[in-house]
Amino acid sequence: MDKEAMENLLSQLARPTTALADTGVPSVALPPGWRVEQFPGLANSPSKIIDARVFRTTESVIEYAKRFLDQSTTVVFACLGPPSTLQVRFDYHAKGSPRWDQHVATLECRQTRAMDEWCAKNGSWLSHKGFAQHIRDRNEDLRDMDGDGATKRLDIMEIARRLQVAQQIDVSSAHTLSNGSSEMTYSVANQGTAGGKRNVSIPEYFGLALQPFACDETAFALQARFEYQVKNGTLEMRYELLHLEKVVELAFDHICAAVESALKVPLYQSS
Repeated sequence: MDKEAMENLLSQLARPTTALADTGVPSVALPPGWRVEQFPGLANSPSKIIDARVFRTTESVIEYAKRFLDQSTTVVFACLGPPSTLQVRFDYHAKGSPRWDQHVATLECRQTRAMDEWCAKNGSWLSHKGFAQHIRDRNEDLRDMDGDGATKRLDIMEIARRLQVAQQIDVSSAHTLSNGSSEMTYSVANQGTAGGKRNVSIPEYFGLALQPFACDETAFALQARFEYQVKNGTLEMRYELLHLEKVVELAFDHICAAVESALKVPLYQSS
């Protein structure tokens, strides 16, 4: 209904028109029943902000929040998922002062592709070629480890290279070394041709640096336990990401701390 039609209608009605004192929204009592109807589109400007935005980076949600920040009414709710989210609510309730709570900015903390791929195979036994292919596909995530028995990134890459070219591996012996790694003696058969015996050192652990969430570029160090077994004459390998949940929690806390520091408003952990 346009403004002219509205004015004609008001002039014909016996009941007086009203403007809501708390919001200033134009309204009128209409038959039958004379129920009050609001016409916010006729106001010069909206009486409140109704908006729900979703953001993909920590920086963008902070910059957006600063445009509307009111430290007396803005709060942040953080929920460690999945899915993990952080919501900035600009017109939240205060004690004795309820509000509409209809202006919200949500940061979605989606896992990175690297995190998805490492988690998908975590703890699963793989063929020697499948394990080698995974290591070579994700080689940019490998990192050197420090300390006794430290594993170098290039050591893991060399193991993957040697495994990937072998069609069949026959393990003849294996024993554990003093530093926790294993020395495996094996022979390789490719296209019906048997190869001589070879030795390879399998480290107990190898290092990774993973960015858990796409919204924040910070990478965190992880250790992976490296295991192998011979099952029905077939060499199988797997890894176990150690303290994975703690790393994800630390990454989410890092995002929350960045938002809390930038906005200086209350932040609550919720579910």
